[in-house]
Amino acid sequence: MTNGQIFIVAIEATHERLPELLYPGGRIGGGLFAPRGIRPKSSRDDSETQVTYRLFKSDFDVIDQLVVDLAAKSRSHLITAALTGYFFGDDERTQAAE
Repeated sequence: MTNGQIFIVAIEATHERLPELLYPGGRIGGGLFAPRGIRPKSSRDDSETQVTYRLFKSDFDVIDQLVVDLAAKSRSHLITAALTGYFFGDDERTQAAE
């Protein structure tokens, strides 16, 4: 599987849970102000690495619409949340809440 295919699988598998995966500690803003999580970023975010991926234009359109609909900060925020939920499931949500 390519990176793009893995992203699609993860987004589809976690679609119903994406709002809570995007902001596991809760969210403020999203109306007049940019949405943001209540908790500060963890030091784990320092280990993030950019990856390249290819998708069809229609796939990018779907991701962009999800970013708008779910008030994600970016495509990367949405994809990271989906991958975290897909690969770590409830374990990651439990750790994020601590």
